[in-house]
Amino acid sequence: MAYIRIEAEVIGNIVIGSTPIIANHIESADSISGSMLRGALAGIWSPDDAGNEDFLSFFCRDDIRFRGLFPIPSGTDGTDFLTNSHFPFQMPLSAFGCKYDAGMGRGGHGFIDGALNSLAAGMTCPHCHAPLKQCRDTSYYYMLSGKPKPITTKKEIYIYHGTERSTKRAKNAALYSYTSVRNGERFLGWLTGTQERIDCFWKRLRESARVSMKNDSEIEANLRIGRAKKRRGYLRCTMKKIAPDADREETLHPLFSREANPKLRSDNRLIIMLQTPAIVYDRLFRPLTTLRPDDFFSESKLKDKVTEVNGRTFSATTVIDGWSGVHKLPRVPEIAVAAGSTFVFTLNTAAVDHEGEALEELKKIQADGIGERKNEGYGQILINPPFHRGEGKWLP
Repeated sequence: MAYIRIEAEVIGNIVIGSTPIIANHIESADSISGSMLRGALAGIWSPDDAGNEDFLSFFCRDDIRFRGLFPIPSGTDGTDFLTNSHFPFQMPLSAFGCKYDAGMGRGGHGFIDGALNSLAAGMTCPHCHAPLKQCRDTSYYYMLSGKPKPITTKKEIYIYHGTERSTKRAKNAALYSYTSVRNGERFLGWLTGTQERIDCFWKRLRESARVSMKNDSEIEANLRIGRAKKRRGYLRCTMKKIAPDADREETLHPLFSREANPKLRSDNRLIIMLQTPAIVYDRLFRPLTTLRPDDFFSESKLKDKVTEVNGRTFSATTVIDGWSGVHKLPRVPEIAVAAGSTFVFTLNTAAVDHEGEALEELKKIQADGIGERKNEGYGQILINPPFHRGEGKWLP
C-alpha cells in the first residue's frame, strides 16, 4: 500500500459542516471527513480533466481512499507531533470519566476504560467521588510518554444579526450563530491506494490541479473546506508522497505506525475501535447499529477463532448526510455506527500460538476497514489502540 500524507493548517477560519444542534446554531466538527476532503481535492482539479476516466477512477471508485483529516496540536506541540510521528486517536465510547470534570490534562480528572473494567459504569471519580459518565464527545488524543494527551481544537463563536434598513428590525431567518475552527489550527490526514494508482494520482495532480510544486515529492495547495467556503478561510495543505521503502521504518503510515500498529494483549482480548463512522448493512440491506465478529472477520483466516465478550459493547449511531456538489442536491442520509464505538472480542489460544500470522491478519483487517464508502474515509478501525492496552485502571 502506498500513500500520500497531507499536513494542513487553517488560514482565516473554517466551519466544518455538521448538522445544526439547534435551529439557528451550527457547531463545527473537529475533523474533516474523507468525503469532504475528496470534494475539496476534486474542486482544484482542472475543469478540462473533470469527468475523464482518471478523474472517475480517483474520485468515484475505490482506486484512491481519502482517509480524512484529523486534528493535531497547534504551534510547537504540533511540530513535535509530526516529528515524532504520533497518531491522532479518536476517544473511545468505552471511556468513563467524572460527571463534573471529565478529561485528560488541564486539571481533568481522567478516565477509566470500560472495555477492560466491567465495573466502570458504577464507579465514582477517585478525585471528587462524583459518579462517572460515558464519554460521548468527538475528542481526540495522542500518546505522550506512554500516557494519553488530549488534542483540543480551538474554536470561535460568531453571531450574525441582520436588520431591515427601513424598519431597523431583524430580518426573517437572519439571526444565527456558528462556531468556526480558529486560524492556525492544524490537521493531519492521508490518501492511500496501490503504488500504481498513487503514482498516477500524483502525476495527474501535478498536471491537472491548481497546485504549486515544492519538489518532486511535495506539493502545496489551498483547499476550500466547509460551509460558506467562498466567504471564509481555507486550508493550506502540504502533500507528501511517501517513498515505498519508508514503510519499513513504520513511522509514517496511518495504519501501521508504531502507535497505531495492532498488538496482541496477554489476555487474548481484541478491542476494536472505530476511528471513523462505519456504514454497514446486513443481508437484507438494513443498516446495522452494532457490530459482531462476523462483520470484521468474515473473510479472514481468524473467522472461527474470535468470539464476542458479552456486555462489553459500547456503540452509538449517527446519521451520515451531506451535499452533492455535482447534483446540487442533499445526499441520501445513511445510518452508521458512530466513531469511537468499541467492541470487545476474545482471540482463542490456537490463533495466539501463531502470533506472527495473527498479527499479519489483524494488520490486513485494520488496513482495509469495514463497511461501505471506504473510499470516503468511512469504516476505519483500530485494533487494540493504546487506550486499550492497560489493565483497566484510572488514566492518566
